[in-house]
Amino acid sequence: MKCVLKVLSLFFIALIFMPNSQAQRLTSKQALDKLENGFLLIRLDMQKNKAQAYQKILDNPQISEKDKTNVKQKLENHTKERALYKSNVIKAFNENYTFSKLAFIENQHFKSFLEGSTNEVILADSTISDLPSDGNFLLLAKGNHDGQWIVIDDNFKRVASPFPSSFGLGIKKLWDIFLGKKNIDLENQVKLAEKVNKAFNKAYN
Repeated sequence: MKCVLKVLSLFFIALIFMPNSQAQRLTSKQALDKLENGFLLIRLDMQKNKAQAYQKILDNPQISEKDKTNVKQKLENHTKERALYKSNVIKAFNENYTFSKLAFIENQHFKSFLEGSTNEVILADSTISDLPSDGNFLLLAKGNHDGQWIVIDDNFKRVASPFPSSFGLGIKKLWDIFLGKKNIDLENQVKLAEKVNKAFNKAYN
């Protein structure tokens, strides 16, 4: 029964976030117009579900002390890692992205933002009143991992080519694996922010 409920829950979540198949992909010009007249919203993947899963295990009164200590450490490490990720992404883009206005939001608050709430929006150097409320924004979201960003619109569709819509670390990612570095490191997020800024400027010019 629990398995069935879990499957149903995932199904309804998928329905909520399912892209509108009837919506057309933005052209390069439309995407640039959204950035020029609006802002870039970076969705921070805080992986709250993973943290909640750890906490659920800890809340189980039957957990052994050994497992409790182990899971507690995993939760602490996960929380610290995602906080560092958030801090590094915000710092990297605040200091290296200049093409448009900029804002950030944790992924668990994104649905509320689409429904009109700006309470959880983290601003760069602008104010809430400066951010348009008419849908003029592009979303920069995590791709397959923390070292990849993809550009999508509010219908969760990638912007049509030739607009740059995917940014990764390339060969540097392989070298980082060898060195034991992580995608969330500030150096890597700075590199990605510079790539995004350069690509948008090139598309505009």
